[in-house]
Amino acid sequence: MGIPIEHSVNGVENSIYMQSNSGSDGTYTLTVTFAIGTDLNVAVALVENAVNSALPQLPEQVRAAGINVKKLVPISS
Repeated sequence: MGIPIEHSVNGVENSIYMQSNSGSDGTYTLTVTFAIGTDLNVAVALVENAVNSALPQLPEQVRAAGINVKKLVPISS
């Protein structure tokens, strides 16, 4: 399931790397890390657009369940 999403998200402006994880229960998580100083609201919109462009390539079950894009900001110590 993750390959079409990874192909679409790869190269999103200011992204520096991606890490994915597939669970035995069918879950999939893709974490995209952006360069310092990136406007994360813009980054989320770009990732959402990239994910949406991959939707036609995903199984109907996945599209029906939906895909969530979340912004996570690490807390500095």
